[in-house]
Amino acid sequence: AIASLQSEVQAQGVTVQNGYPGSSAGGGILINSSATLDLDGVTVINNSVGAAGGGGIYNQGTLNVANSAMMYNQAGMNGGGLWQWGGTSTWLNSTFSGNTASGHGGAIAAESSGSVNLNNVSIVFNTADDNNNGDDGGGIYQSGATVSLQNSIVAENSDLSTEGYPNG
Repeated sequence: AIASLQSEVQAQGVTVQNGYPGSSAGGGILINSSATLDLDGVTVINNSVGAAGGGGIYNQGTLNVANSAMMYNQAGMNGGGLWQWGGTSTWLNSTFSGNTASGHGGAIAAESSGSVNLNNVSIVFNTADDNNNGDDGGGIYQSGATVSLQNSIVAENSDLSTEGYPNG
């Protein structure tokens, strides 16, 4: 796992796999509000958190990602792939696939005052919600944050709720 707490960290061509911090956020990567993390050619796969969010990544700081994949991460709360809580993340030429969240945002949960910028990003086959409370965003869940997409695909994501938007 990677923890970026108060500095700038760069990682290229690595795999972050099988992280599990228990009930803390950020199964694979944790970025505090005063930190910056730059990822290029990174695979974040099979990470999980218990009663928390950000199965793959929990971000409160600045996150820049290019040419990377977020796959098969799981969150007991929000953001199977990414839980963006404040801060900013920018994604380029990347994929979110097969991530799950028991709460909101199978791939991405963007909350608080944060922003998520997606350019040429595929968000496919992600799943949210196992508690039937509705409107959870199988692909992307946004509440209080800004999400912008450019040249991106959001398809074949599922919200398992019996209410709301089951194909969300």
